[in-house]
Amino acid sequence: YWIGYRLAFETAERVTFGLFIEPSEARIDAYVAATLSFDRDTLPLILVRSQVEPVKRALRLQGFSFTSVKRSGYTIIYRIERRFKDLAPVAPEFIGAVSATSRPADVGLAFDGDLRTRWGSGEPQKPGMEFTVQCAAPVTLRGFRYDLGAFESDAPRVIEVTVRLKDGAVHRLIDREDAAALRFYAESIQLAFPPLEATAVSLRQLGLDM
Repeated sequence: YWIGYRLAFETAERVTFGLFIEPSEARIDAYVAATLSFDRDTLPLILVRSQVEPVKRALRLQGFSFTSVKRSGYTIIYRIERRFKDLAPVAPEFIGAVSATSRPADVGLAFDGDLRTRWGSGEPQKPGMEFTVQCAAPVTLRGFRYDLGAFESDAPRVIEVTVRLKDGAVHRLIDREDAAALRFYAESIQLAFPPLEATAVSLRQLGLDM
């Protein structure tokens, strides 16, 4: 944040910046507007020491490659590129049984195509809550996206995502540390990975809503 203003001042605004993580207040709207014509996911990042590892971890989980270099006490991440492209949603016919440990009768609200509706647990978050989607037939997965829509306050405190593979093995997509890195860096959980032949995907709550 303050790094950006310093760079803008010292370069006579040849370098400007967009918002990144907190604080989320745009004090110079023209700077933010100037980033809208770019792919904001691939703009260079200038990080302080505490940001480096979670941001790198989150970028890798989201399927980005990048280059990093240290300058003047900061880490600059640039040449951010998507390694996995042309991802498309799983076709509805591949969605089989859906189950949840809370309010199972409402699970269809997670698949009605309307981000204004939601499946909700109806109780405070606690470890052991789980939401599972069975595939009607094995499907090749290359990515995963969990969109909170207008319900950001419902974000899992700590989430684990696993995939049951065609051979019966369970592959963990994100663990507790991964979830923390993604929540630090991104507004939504979005993953990209090499192809997996999946028969089910499970979201498990590990955190507690105090």
